[in-house]
Amino acid sequence: MSKPIRYRLYLIGYPIRHSLSPHIMNYIFRRNGIDALYELYEVESNLKQVIKIFRDTGVYGFNVTIPYKERIMEYLDGLSRDALEIGAVNTVQNKEGELIGYNTDWLGVYKPITRFGGNNFDQALIIGAGGAAKAAIYALRDIVKTIYIANRTFSRAKQLSLRFKRYFQDITPLKLGSKGVEDVASKVDIVINATPIGMKEGEKPIPTESLNNDTIVFDMIYKPLHTELLKRAEEKGLKTIDGLWMLIYQAVEAVKIWFDISADVDEIRRFIVEEVL
Repeated sequence: MSKPIRYRLYLIGYPIRHSLSPHIMNYIFRRNGIDALYELYEVESNLKQVIKIFRDTGVYGFNVTIPYKERIMEYLDGLSRDALEIGAVNTVQNKEGELIGYNTDWLGVYKPITRFGGNNFDQALIIGAGGAAKAAIYALRDIVKTIYIANRTFSRAKQLSLRFKRYFQDITPLKLGSKGVEDVASKVDIVINATPIGMKEGEKPIPTESLNNDTIVFDMIYKPLHTELLKRAEEKGLKTIDGLWMLIYQAVEAVKIWFDISADVDEIRRFIVEEVL
């Protein structure tokens, strides 16, 4: 009879069958000799019930993705300062029966940008207004002076601009698809796509023709790894950052919270690119 797993961890969200997170997390656990198993737990609608099950069965921790990064907060017992400031949670730890929410997504944005681009920029364009966009805006608070937030629903972009205005010299909401977005794209230093636009082949959130030659383009999508946005940006010779960097960096930070260990980001990326993708 096989010995039971000591630590059980999950990713919850919907849909999540495409997720690479189990490959990343279980690789980290194997490399560090942690008796843990990380699995997908697809939650189509019954979030409250699933959280109760996790409490009752003593699940050690879990990650949260679309569409629950904001809704999960009402079911938790406590929040880290980052999660509270951002208004979204992607990592939960079970501390002796209390579920504490954290946000490591912002580090998944901050670390690749500062590693590949630098830490001092004038302007950035964030596409989206959900939990991922909130994390991106928070990540840029000390390295960008002016932020533009473009979203299909203008009111949500406006809400975010009010929420985060204290961090920036200027913050402006825009309606995605408007002429204003193209004008802004032509002058910013960083563009971050924090929407699912680009998961389907051939679609991209903004026209890349308007991007200037010094723009860094960051797409949070990692399937496909080279989205249409990144392909077109690379054709223009722009510096690009794919969503796999964010996924790995935020995962490494989550593991630090759960088990207080560090993992090698580049080693994990090599494993994913060579063995999984």
